[in-house]
Amino acid sequence: MPNPAQSSPAQSRSASDRWVALAGCDNFRDLGGYRTADGFLVRRGRIFRSDGLHGLEPDDLTTLHDLRVRTVYDLRMPEEVEEYGVGPWYDAVQAPRLVALPLYDVVPVEWFERPAPRTGADVGARYLEMLQNRPEQLLRLVRDLGREETYPAVVHCLAGRDRTGSIAALLLTVLGVAPADVEADYALTGKAITDPPVLPSTMAALLDALTDGYGGAEGFVRAAGADDGDLQALRDRLLEPGD
Repeated sequence: MPNPAQSSPAQSRSASDRWVALAGCDNFRDLGGYRTADGFLVRRGRIFRSDGLHGLEPDDLTTLHDLRVRTVYDLRMPEEVEEYGVGPWYDAVQAPRLVALPLYDVVPVEWFERPAPRTGADVGARYLEMLQNRPEQLLRLVRDLGREETYPAVVHCLAGRDRTGSIAALLLTVLGVAPADVEADYALTGKAITDPPVLPSTMAALLDALTDGYGGAEGFVRAAGADDGDLQALRDRLLEPGD
């Protein structure tokens, strides 16, 4: 039997069955199916990641209704919400609960004063800044995900890459998913977004930075205020015994 802590992306369930086909967005997929270091699996159909949901079409609402989504976490900035709106889903019958969790209120001015990130290490450093900017939002998310009535849930931003990718990586790592699988999950976004290209080394850089600065993703979440009970509740809701 292979050691789950050393699992490769190929040892988790197929990437091709993670995608949920929607006409109104391109990057909606299931975060479940990955194996953890202690032999559990992230439950399928419990938590999804996505790009913006403002362009959903009528058939998409039927698909999402079938997924029985109860909660949507919107990581977009207020100005993005104002520009694009929230879309038709929240006016539908049995609409999900919408939780606004912006990681930034506005784009930081200093970002315009620095060169654009060009390497995976550069982008990973930017991701760490995003996570550090609003730790109270992260704590709110972790605690909300510890409640059974939250599920199924969706986390999204505008493109489903940077903010959503960072949060997805943090959650998967806290759950015990191997870095190789976390990096592979991030890289899947490259099938939906090609400009600018998704750099697979980005997520390795973020995970290394979390280890260097906080002892790992769990240390970062604890620094944000999460305690043993919060982390156990998160694992109870999102993990199941492996095969």
